[in-house]
Amino acid sequence: MKGFVKIPVPVKHVEKVYVLLGKLEEDGSDDSKIDASGDRQSASGGWAEENLERLSRSTKTSVLRVAKMLDLLSKSPGQPIAYTDIVGALQITRGELQGALSGFSRWIHRNWGDDDGWPMDVTYRDAQTGDQASESYYLVTDATANRWLAVRRRG
Repeated sequence: MKGFVKIPVPVKHVEKVYVLLGKLEEDGSDDSKIDASGDRQSASGGWAEENLERLSRSTKTSVLRVAKMLDLLSKSPGQPIAYTDIVGALQITRGELQGALSGFSRWIHRNWGDDDGWPMDVTYRDAQTGDQASESYYLVTDATANRWLAVRRRG
């Protein structure tokens, strides 16, 4: 992939690396003008509906990809889905999903400051195939899935 360097990262630090990359990479899109006030987390856990609406309205490519990822995860709340399976379902490359998650972290940082939490959880497990050392798995809670699906229904 042109313009990228492959660097081995300990599995336990992958999400932190995405966040750091997001903080380093500012792209100056219109989304960077959004007010950073407010708390994304609702009292019942997960992202508040108004912030999921903000995510759903974004036109930024990386955020649109994460929105499609949330669509997928929300079909099976509480069930971890492998990174490889997400890539296949979204019909994008591993690098495109990695870029989307990095861009999404930047978008979060611009919107809410240093709070870098995602609306989905990520865990890491040993890969089932010999070509990878580990695999990341993503899931959303029932509460987040319900809020997300309500936002999507409203359009």
